Amino acid sequence: MRKQQLLRQLYSSPKIFHLIHTQQRIVSKAFSTILEADDLILNMLQHDFKNFKIQYPTSNVTESVANKLARRLHLLPNHPLNILKTRIEIYCCNHAQTNGRSQFRIFDDRNPVVNIKNCFDDLLVGKDHVSRQSSDTYYIDSDKLLRTHTSAHQTTLISQHLDAFLCSGDVYRRDEIDSTHYPVFHQMEGVRIFNKRELLASSGVQVDPSNPEKLNEECSRLV
Repeated sequence: MRKQQLLRQLYSSPKIFHLIHTQQRIVSKAFSTILEADDLILNMLQHDFKNFKIQYPTSNVTESVANKLARRLHLLPNHPLNILKTRIEIYCCNHAQTNGRSQFRIFDDRNPVVNIKNCFDDLLVGKDHVSRQSSDTYYIDSDKLLRTHTSAHQTTLISQHLDAFLCSGDVYRRDEIDSTHYPVFHQMEGVRIFNKRELLASSGVQVDPSNPEKLNEECSRLV
C-alpha cells in the first residue's frame, strides 16, 4: 500500500511526470531509430544492391544471398515450410491456454538484419567462437549482420515481458553448398519462461510453498 501511495505521489508531480515521460520518449525514439536503420539496410539489400555495396564496402553479403531475402518461404501459403510451421503453432497455442486464450505469441516476420549483441553476445557465444568469423557469417558492417539463427530475437522479445512465444524465419550462414548445406535455411523456436510454481506444477511435483529451500532445490533439479 505504501509503495502504491508513493507511486501515485510521484506521478501526480508535474515535474516527475514530465521527466518520466521524457525519458520514455527518448528510449522509444532511440529504439525506433535502430529499427528504421535496419529496415533501410534490408530494403537496400533487396532492391538496390549496388548502392548497398557503396554504403557498406566491407560487407561480405553476396548479391545471390541478397536476392533471397525477399523470398520468405515460410510465409508462402501451402509451401511445405509454411504447412509445418502452422501445425506447430496450432499445437502450441492449443496446448498452452489460460482462460481460453493462448499463452503463445507468434513472430514470423522479424527483420533478418540484427546486431552482434543480439546474435552472439546476449546468447553468451564466446568472442573466439567460430560462428563469429566472417568465413561463417554474413556481415553488413562491424556491428550488423544477417541473423545466423532465430535466437537472435530472444532477448528483444523477452525484454518486452513476453514469457511464451514462437519465432520462425529464414537464417543465413556462409556454408558451402552441398547435399546437406545451403547459405539460406529456416529455423523455428519456442520460448516458455516458467516461474517456480508453474515449473513444478507442469512437472507434477508437489512442494510446500512455505519451504523456499525445497522449492529451489526441486526447480534446480528439473531444470
